[in-house]
Amino acid sequence: MAERKWTPDQQNAIEARGGTLLVSAAAGSGKTAVLVERVIQRLLDPVNGCDADRLLVVTFTKAAAAEMRERISAAISARRSAQPDDARLLRQQMLLPCASICTIDSFCNDLVRENFHKLDLSPDYKILDAGEIALLRGEAMDTVLEGFYQENDPAFTELLELVRKGRDDAELTDTVYRLYDYTQAYPFPEEWIKKARTLCRTGLPEADNPWMAEIRAYIREALSFAQLTTQGALNLLESEPALLEKYAPAFRSDLNALSHIQDALDNDGWDALCEAMESIKFVRLPNAPKDYTDSPIKAAARESRDRVKDTVKKMQEALCANTAENEEDMAYLAPLLNKLFDLTLRFSAEFAQLKKEKHAADFSDIEHLALSLLIERQDGRIYRSPLAEELSERYAEILVDEYQDTNEAQDLLFRMLSHNEENLFLVGDVKQSIYRFRQAMPEIFLNRRDRLPPYEHDNYPARITLGRNFRSRKGVTGMVNFLFRQLMSKPLGEMEYTKEEELVPAASYPQGQGPDCELHLLDAGDKGDNSAAVYEARYIAARINQMLREGLTVQDGGKTRPARRKDFCILLRGVKGKADVYVQELARCGVPAWAELSGGFFDTAEIRTMLSLMRILDNPLQDVPLLSVLFSPIYGFTPDDAAALREIKKHTPLYRCMTQAAKQGDQKCEAFLSQLSFLRRLSATLPAESLLRRIYEETGYPALVQAMGGAEQRAANLQLLLSYAAKYEAAGHQGLTGFIRFIDRLEEQQAQLSAASAVSESADVVRVMSIHKSKGLEFPVCILANCAGAFNQSGRNQRLLLHAKLGAGLMRRDEETLRLFSTIPHTAVRLASERSELSEELRVLYVALTRAREKLLLVMTVKNPEKKLSALASTLTGQTAVAPFAVRNAKSYGDWLLTAALRHPDAAPLRALLPEQEIPLLNVDFSLRTVICPALAETEVAEATDVQELPPNPALEAEIRRRVAYEYPYAALSRSVAKRAASSLGEQEMQFSMIGVSRPSFLEKEGLTPAERGTALHKFMQFSDYHKAGENPDAEVARLVEKGFLSEAEGKAVDRKRVAAFFQSALAKRMLQSETLLREYKFTFFLPAGECDDGLPDSVAQEKVLVQGIADCVFVENGKLIIVDYKTDRIAHEDALVERYRAQLSVYRRALAECIGLPVGQTLLYSFHLGKEIECK
Repeated sequence: MAERKWTPDQQNAIEARGGTLLVSAAAGSGKTAVLVERVIQRLLDPVNGCDADRLLVVTFTKAAAAEMRERISAAISARRSAQPDDARLLRQQMLLPCASICTIDSFCNDLVRENFHKLDLSPDYKILDAGEIALLRGEAMDTVLEGFYQENDPAFTELLELVRKGRDDAELTDTVYRLYDYTQAYPFPEEWIKKARTLCRTGLPEADNPWMAEIRAYIREALSFAQLTTQGALNLLESEPALLEKYAPAFRSDLNALSHIQDALDNDGWDALCEAMESIKFVRLPNAPKDYTDSPIKAAARESRDRVKDTVKKMQEALCANTAENEEDMAYLAPLLNKLFDLTLRFSAEFAQLKKEKHAADFSDIEHLALSLLIERQDGRIYRSPLAEELSERYAEILVDEYQDTNEAQDLLFRMLSHNEENLFLVGDVKQSIYRFRQAMPEIFLNRRDRLPPYEHDNYPARITLGRNFRSRKGVTGMVNFLFRQLMSKPLGEMEYTKEEELVPAASYPQGQGPDCELHLLDAGDKGDNSAAVYEARYIAARINQMLREGLTVQDGGKTRPARRKDFCILLRGVKGKADVYVQELARCGVPAWAELSGGFFDTAEIRTMLSLMRILDNPLQDVPLLSVLFSPIYGFTPDDAAALREIKKHTPLYRCMTQAAKQGDQKCEAFLSQLSFLRRLSATLPAESLLRRIYEETGYPALVQAMGGAEQRAANLQLLLSYAAKYEAAGHQGLTGFIRFIDRLEEQQAQLSAASAVSESADVVRVMSIHKSKGLEFPVCILANCAGAFNQSGRNQRLLLHAKLGAGLMRRDEETLRLFSTIPHTAVRLASERSELSEELRVLYVALTRAREKLLLVMTVKNPEKKLSALASTLTGQTAVAPFAVRNAKSYGDWLLTAALRHPDAAPLRALLPEQEIPLLNVDFSLRTVICPALAETEVAEATDVQELPPNPALEAEIRRRVAYEYPYAALSRSVAKRAASSLGEQEMQFSMIGVSRPSFLEKEGLTPAERGTALHKFMQFSDYHKAGENPDAEVARLVEKGFLSEAEGKAVDRKRVAAFFQSALAKRMLQSETLLREYKFTFFLPAGECDDGLPDSVAQEKVLVQGIADCVFVENGKLIIVDYKTDRIAHEDALVERYRAQLSVYRRALAECIGLPVGQTLLYSFHLGKEIECK
């Protein structure tokens, strides 16, 4: 294999050793390869090298860490093969397993575990998963809110009324969660809140008011756009002198008015600016000359003026209060915001306490605990702790991948671990920072980059830019540069897309088949959103089929091969409610596809059905879940059946109507109620996971979903539900009601439980995934779909908004009209958040476009394309870049893409919809295929999908019939369990009689149940010292309670008289004198299936079933086994007791004889109730 050739910039990034470097690595620039090579050279450099355990390499994901470790190991192994006697290579290979190559979470977790004794933390703490976090958060929030309600503070009541939209406190709870999560990204969350409090006061001068500064910046941006647009309209009118003569006075008047505002913005205070904005007037446009009624120039000029008016209106709305009104607002809002901060701090404390009681923590806790180990604070300054000094000496270099996604807490941690920030190697691409919703802070990367000079041999600290793209064809990189030169800027994008940021094509490809980039604009006609998605999915399917049919080829390992379905990836901004539509429609068009629906677990039909069934097991008087279950494939009720039930008695729970129908002979209802009753009895005693398994067995639902579309996915989801139930129990929770509350809490807090994955990486299917999921991946053909889908703006419409520098912004309510209105803090935070969110959307778009290797398709479906393009064209001001304010006002990726594409020479089909409207074109060096698809009827869409009809195939039909007719010879055995508990054998006759209903927790305080007292006695017999127990039962019980073998309640429940009676019995004396005494002896044993299930046919009765059991006591006497089983049943006749446990003890005899290798002398029951031993023969 030829040695890789590095570019000069890559070589510098690999070999520079003198100090801190920031590597800004564009998409496809070989960032990971450079990072790996730098590590390898650091390990193997005989002069400036270091050992593997002296490097800290931090990656964004565990997969990336594993891949990096594997690459480094492979490189060392390869070099050892060539130099087997090199001692340094051998040393590094041995040290590599000890190297810190991990995620930030893993590093912090290891650091905390190694130093737990320095923290107020249990050494056996566990990391909470999303479900457990949601449960504890809810519990903490309930406690805190209850306390605030009891305090009856007017500020709290006013805050609650202001924030909530309904009749509960869900919005307030969500607000506290958002504030809490937001502050966790900072090293000292309480400091953020402290700073936010300082802004919440009256008397803040304008010069120190960050909210007014933010609004002024917005006004400046909007005003610039309005002036450019007005001047552009005047320039356009010059081509029509008659129109210019009529319209020029009005447009010049507009320019004068805008100049007046500009003067106030530049020179005057806040109130003067507000007055200037309020005083602006637009004179009425006169009628155009008769010959210009349908003139496109006239229409374009009017549209430009309307856009300027709309911009002025937005500026007026931003200046929502003068200084006096702002003072009044702050006097009202300050107590409310301070109360919110109090609420959040109290929630934080309560949440922390609950986690401490559970010996648990989340990753945010671990991160802050790790930070607390590394820093010391004194007089408001931060110093390294002795541990930090020790670690900084340990690590020769700290290498951080994906640095653009770091938050302030993490960045401080890296700095504390470094040698005074002189040995950091930070790699990332700020244009791919797309995790602000996880509190990533791209401004950290940007601020550091702006401070550092370019690297020029031994000037440190410095920055190196890797701009050469080794992934994509020239047309793809050309399209990315063409778009982002126009769209990305400092005001909107948080950075300029300069020459340094542009992608330089460096990949080697043979001549392509047509343009590398395509833009498809589909006319939605009168279709609704869902129909438009179906239309677009079918259109994409047809295009994929067309490319495959026409022989599209791709490069694979340096060779050309025909494209396959797995080479195509459809990218969506959000997959919820969209991805499944694309998958279904692609499949209908003969294009197999798959989507991983992250966070869509609760939305799947099979999980909804199971949860509804569990809800009615808990309470059958719930009509909605009951109907959901009845209509499911399990029971097959129809809407007519439901209507008939409702007719029995209106305004009565449906369950009672079904009961009445069953009494009247309705067999369908009778069968359903019979199974429901059986499962409800089981639910009273079985834990959630076991109950769920029995539901699966009794209803056969896992088998039913195999006949549904996406069978593998559905079956995997049902198994995943079992695992979530198991986790719920493992966390110490029990019971059906509790599990349902747990699920409800997860749904309320929108916890992202992912649906199961049921497709392999090698499957030849089209991938449908979110842009976020695609980060770090690449595909030969990428299709960015649903480009016209609107941005999610719900976060900007909340009544309370948060911002890193601006703190909290809250709306206010008019006490008379109850109308909500914005305040200066709320407006400023909204505008700043809008800018940040849209900047993030630009970066998300960049990530999407840079996933493509060979072909990039942009697909969007819009209503009235002519109107849309006309509106977008009116925002073009004649400058190379689109005005930041126009970028800011976009509603979708489609708006951005179409605005920029209008200026591409190959976009004539778009400009054809704007006749006679002059749009200046830009110089480009790549081709763009532009397609406009008119609105199609449903029948035309179906025809466009190119579905082939296949002729009948008799051989295939015969094979299908043979398989359908096949009968599995072991069908009876498949309905029997493969593993049994010995204690369950022979229980069929008593399984219903032993089922009881567990008591509410408030009754448990009065004492243990009989079953719990029996368990306590069994535990005493398991753990007690028989010699001491025989002498003094009270003392032995006290010892077991002290040692934690018994709880206080269990200790009190142990019946001393019956224990004393046992140890005075002949059986106890035999046990104490025996050669060997075994307690709680576990065994496994194979039995013929027929002995466990007498309903099995003879053909399978001899198949083996694994039986597991635990014998209470086994002792050896005269070379024979004596088996003793303790019983606490309240049964008056010993014959009944023997009969109940005969089958179980028969298995014990056979199993223990085989497992221990000694014959069985006796099998005894000892009844504590009867106070005697009973032999079972």
